[in-house]
Amino acid sequence: MIQARTLMTVSELAGRLGLRFEGNAKAEISGAAPVESASAIDIAFAGPKAFAAAQTSSAGCIVATTDYQPPEHQTVIRADNPRRAFAAALQLLFPPEPLCPGIHATALIAPSATIDESCDIGPFVTIGPGAVIDPTCRIEAGCRIGSGVRIGAGSHLHPNVTLYAGTVLGKSVVLHTGVVIGADGFGFVPTGGRWEKFPQVGHVEIGDHVEIGANSCVDR
Repeated sequence: MIQARTLMTVSELAGRLGLRFEGNAKAEISGAAPVESASAIDIAFAGPKAFAAAQTSSAGCIVATTDYQPPEHQTVIRADNPRRAFAAALQLLFPPEPLCPGIHATALIAPSATIDESCDIGPFVTIGPGAVIDPTCRIEAGCRIGSGVRIGAGSHLHPNVTLYAGTVLGKSVVLHTGVVIGADGFGFVPTGGRWEKFPQVGHVEIGDHVEIGANSCVDR
């Protein structure tokens, strides 16, 4: 079971999702779990392959399709796509931590960098000359933002992300811990019997609504 940040009744949850429910409207949901291990405070979802497990589940609420036949005691939210509805429920139960606008005292910011006042800049972040950070960005501890970088509104950099000079991120980009964007690509030229590095003079641009997993690299 995963403990939610927000407690909601089944009726509240179904209303927010725009879906109908059957059963105990006042059942309080404060967690999420697989249908096999869910408890009375959890929400779970069941596709057709999990109907048998769902019928014996102790979940406080099951998200399932209209053809699921629950036992008499069970509370169910009906959805054409229960997995998608379950994901939407998780977004309601586990909202992101609110932004705390401001720049941590240990952050090192170049005087020519531009940071919107709504951004949350964490400890030991460095932001280079000419960088531009658009509104409502969250940049967590230890991130390294190179010169001339542009980060679009609503983006979230988890701890220890590195953006090389000139990197451009679109809106609502999520980079997980250890991501490196804009390092040199691999290029060498044979010269006089030896290998000479081929200059990598481009830069990386990431579009809107992109999420990149931990410890990934995108080279220029």
